[in-house]
Amino acid sequence: MVVVFFGPPGSGKGTQVQNITLDPSYACISTGNMLRAEIASGSKLGNKLKTIMGEGNLVSDEIILEVFESALEQCGDKKIILDGVPRTLAQAKSVDEVLERHHMKVDSAIEFKLDDDILLQRILGRYSCKDCGATYHKTFSPTKEEGICDFCGSKNLRIREDDQEEVLKKRLDLYYLETLPILGYYRDKGVLHTVDAALSPHAVSDLIESILKRSQ
Repeated sequence: MVVVFFGPPGSGKGTQVQNITLDPSYACISTGNMLRAEIASGSKLGNKLKTIMGEGNLVSDEIILEVFESALEQCGDKKIILDGVPRTLAQAKSVDEVLERHHMKVDSAIEFKLDDDILLQRILGRYSCKDCGATYHKTFSPTKEEGICDFCGSKNLRIREDDQEEVLKKRLDLYYLETLPILGYYRDKGVLHTVDAALSPHAVSDLIESILKRSQ
């Protein structure tokens, strides 16, 4: 089973991915985390990506798809959540081609829908663990123990460079311009579902669980 999560930055996708992947039968392909790991490595590609992502721009389809297929091959027979790919209609079609080569398909696409003003409030208080990628919010979802990641115990917590208001607004503009057309693509395939991301994380989790059960 392959499920795609869609939503602008701050809509809660990361929180839901963390909850779902506590079940070992699920794996998440999050190109964002993979690209940030490349940046942390200090490689030539990582330095290039740091500039691109720090300015709120999208990474090229070629790089995204290369990272995607490599990750897909490591998932084995697990159920897969895609978070961060595809981001454009062209990517969506290319992802379908990659999945077809692996005898797979997108079974559900879930849109996290949320107003921009709430998104800004959520993002500007967000921070994450640099070691495992877990995400938190200083108001809505802080770590249980201040300064320590709940998942891996790391003290290496940070605010992402692209979580700044000016960069965020640019990312939202790109999302609406390039990502929203993909929703029509999956709607035409009959696999699109929309959840109200303004609900509590628990309520959103219940909605997603129901969708996943129907998709299996």
